[in-house]
Amino acid sequence: MLDISKGKGFCTNGNAWSFIAKTDGGKYYYFKQYGTQQDADLYKHLYEISEEQYNISAAECFLTLSRKDGQSFELPTTTTLHTSDSDITGVPAGKTFTEIRFLHSQAYSYLLVNGDPTRATGTDGVIWSLNLTKDWVIEDTPGFGSSLFTLRSVYIHYLCEFEGNGHKLYRVDNNTETPLIMIEKPINCPQAIAMTMSNLRI
Repeated sequence: MLDISKGKGFCTNGNAWSFIAKTDGGKYYYFKQYGTQQDADLYKHLYEISEEQYNISAAECFLTLSRKDGQSFELPTTTTLHTSDSDITGVPAGKTFTEIRFLHSQAYSYLLVNGDPTRATGTDGVIWSLNLTKDWVIEDTPGFGSSLFTLRSVYIHYLCEFEGNGHKLYRVDNNTETPLIMIEKPINCPQAIAMTMSNLRI
């Protein structure tokens, strides 16, 4: 369970977390962060937290991902939901998530490496919502599988509406040649515009 007294992104068992998720059944979960290759593994473990803990943790997050139509979605690789840190069995998640909130930019990027909900079966043509609640800072996060790759850009390969809410998107390095956002047309939507943006400062 999350221990809010330990400060940003830490659980009672000493592990960090990188994103939290809400389900259509009124349950709330956090994704355990390992600081190793496991952070990008196909097999993801999400541990249950209370609604209060979720709301407190959500205030730390910078970005929310959901479907525009409000429908539930899946993480299309093996995801297991646990009732607590001590629960070693868990159950498969399936198509149950209604939103995912990210603590840092790498958490978003790594989910697109393995577990990308926008590539799940049946999501062709689905419009997704990206909603910023803080500035989006493109930077590597110490302790989060940082040796796997270095962040360069925000990668968008799905139909989405990006609401910036007046926040800023920027990177911490001095790279001026690589665009902040890399946009790729979604599969099976050749005529579609991949992204619309509003109230985003760049």
